[in-house]
Amino acid sequence: MGESDSEDQKPDTMFKGTFDKNTFLELGKQPRRIKLDAFEGRKIRFYNDSQNVLSGVYIEFPAALKEARQQQRQPDKW
Repeated sequence: MGESDSEDQKPDTMFKGTFDKNTFLELGKQPRRIKLDAFEGRKIRFYNDSQNVLSGVYIEFPAALKEARQQQRQPDKW
């Protein structure tokens, strides 16, 4: 990931946009919030524990993708 800035610092590059979504890391658990601001170049401002939540999503994604592909390859059972 790019460089991160704390919430109280303003990067000296142009603001590009905000990402603010809830995500479920585990079924049956409370959603976790990912909120960040993106700036020109590789500057990102993470809010609260968004960086940890996003890291968790990236760790879980390869296993979930592999499982979904395996299920797609199985023939339909009639």
